[in-house]
Amino acid sequence: MIMVLAGTQDGREIITALTEAGLDVVASVASEYGRRLVEANDIEIQSEALDAIDLEHFIRKRGIKLVIDATHPYAVEISQNAEKACAAAHVPCIRYDRPESPMPEYEKLHLVSDVNAAARLASELGKTIFLTTGSHTLKTFQTVLGARSDMRIIVRVLPQPEVCSWALKWRISLLCKGRFRRT
Repeated sequence: MIMVLAGTQDGREIITALTEAGLDVVASVASEYGRRLVEANDIEIQSEALDAIDLEHFIRKRGIKLVIDATHPYAVEISQNAEKACAAAHVPCIRYDRPESPMPEYEKLHLVSDVNAAARLASELGKTIFLTTGSHTLKTFQTVLGARSDMRIIVRVLPQPEVCSWALKWRISLLCKGRFRRT
């Protein structure tokens, strides 16, 4: 059995290729939305958040022989947990990294070193910020921009209740599953 940590389109394509080759696959995803995306493959899906110890137990219990980490490049914690779990269970772990895309030539493209620098720069560039970095950076942007009453933050996120309620509390406009919701 092969376990694919699948949080991306790449992960879903790997799952499809493995199942089409007749291999037994279990997918691990981090959200209900991720579960719905992977369900089309008609495979076992593990959708609980697992730390390294829980992941090791799952690997041993299910007889996993290989783990393919095809999570998002910024999902560092699950990648670290997978490495630890696989080492402890003596199972190989392969990390799939998508090919790098060159940055486009665009005069309004600003490169920064981290999310804090991005939030500070965004506060200097305009009064409306359209944030597509995901829910994990919301608090940083809110901390940097929240004190400015003239700023408007619009964020594209998965429609997870805890993220939406937090964003609405801070008067952040949400774009969920293609719908715009003004606060």
